[in-house]
Amino acid sequence: RKGASDDFLLKADKNPNTRGAIELAIETSPAELEHLVASVTRGETTALYVFGQDLYELLQEETCNKIFKECFFLIFQGSNWNRTARQASVVLPAATYAEKDGTFTNYARRVQSIFKAFAPKGESRPDWEILVSLSRRLDFPLPYKGPWEIFEEMARSGGAFRGLSHDAVGMQGKVLA
Repeated sequence: RKGASDDFLLKADKNPNTRGAIELAIETSPAELEHLVASVTRGETTALYVFGQDLYELLQEETCNKIFKECFFLIFQGSNWNRTARQASVVLPAATYAEKDGTFTNYARRVQSIFKAFAPKGESRPDWEILVSLSRRLDFPLPYKGPWEIFEEMARSGGAFRGLSHDAVGMQGKVLA
């Protein structure tokens, strides 16, 4: 999500974990998004699983309407209702940052721990719980019992998070090497 910026206190990117997505190489480039749109409109991709993003913010309205018309099945997982969620076949309500434990990596590459301030509202759950539950239902169970186990696996997998641990991040955070 983009917003106002003063390049000092306010950053234009309002997503607190964009840097983490970049470091894990899961940020979608414009070319990848264009390829996905083409794949849906050609009928090669018939289902989409969207995590929190309102595609109407990334694509032109006409393009969104076309892919939602062509897409056979759309799953939206997120904490905020938006136009993409309205188009979904299934909506999986995800907890907000204040309702979950975990980490995020800010614009300065500092990994910081977050702790839930209160329990998730209604039927919402932390993203990791939703994915673990779904993996079990699809008979491809993921072994995680909490966000710290996922973080530890990211650290073992290499890349910028190599060697980090939840203890190393601590309460002050840790800048990626």
